[in-house]
Amino acid sequence: MANVFSHNTALSERDILTTKYRNARINLLIVALATLLNVILAATVSDSYFLFSATIPYILTFYSALLCGLYPAEYYEGLGAVNVLPMGVFFACLAVSLIIIGLYVLAFFLSGKNRAGWMIFALVLFCLDTLTLFFYAGISLDWLLDYIFHIWIIVILALGLRAHAKLKNLPPEASDAPIILQDANGEMMTFESENSEAAPFEGENSTAEDSVPLRSADMTVKQKVLLEATVNSKSILYRRVKRTNELVINGQVYDEYVALVEMPHALAAIVDGHLYEAGFNASRSFIAVDGQEIASKLRLI
Repeated sequence: MANVFSHNTALSERDILTTKYRNARINLLIVALATLLNVILAATVSDSYFLFSATIPYILTFYSALLCGLYPAEYYEGLGAVNVLPMGVFFACLAVSLIIIGLYVLAFFLSGKNRAGWMIFALVLFCLDTLTLFFYAGISLDWLLDYIFHIWIIVILALGLRAHAKLKNLPPEASDAPIILQDANGEMMTFESENSEAAPFEGENSTAEDSVPLRSADMTVKQKVLLEATVNSKSILYRRVKRTNELVINGQVYDEYVALVEMPHALAAIVDGHLYEAGFNASRSFIAVDGQEIASKLRLI
């Protein structure tokens, strides 16, 4: 019997909803990082400005720096005598700006593991920021891109929350069902998943044949290590080389997944009677042995 296995990698509804929620969180992080960059630029008296930024922290930093006399003299020409505020005002406004950015970052991290309450908090905070933008800039074509960006972020966060609500109403995780592997001849082999109440894969007691390596892994090529672990005296490497994700065990490639853009997938091989798996489930990379997950890593992108 041939020993090349593959999972069915079609996107499930759970995968799609999980991806939408993850994308909302990623956009939240982008907002926080772009805002931090703009605050730094304003605090260092730079004329540069980047989109994808929240408005309130930037305005606080820019105007406090301006009113505290940090900008060059040409900024104040034609204004006559200007009463420069104490530097303490600038530092206080800068601190408030950094606290607001910190709240976005906190919401990003704490909204993981489906804690949507923090996403709701971030959405409310960004809606207030959007109202501030419209109040500050009014209706002006000069701010059109900022308007579009703010509305877009609100939509993305709202869609993420909607996806989370649908996730809660889905039936139990599809991974609770047995893992069905198909060999190159179309023959099926079934192993229980890590969440199943049935007995897991029996390891060395199984009569399944060991998989045959596809090739030796070239360790000199440029690679992205997605996850690695050592178990049963074997080195397990889940990596991406160009457009190919590989399951490498002791320097041998046993299974691969080729795609320009990664979608949820799983790679599998049987070595010395043990079932080894590695893959991506739309939110994290994982490695499992005999149906038991032994390593995982959150994938933001």
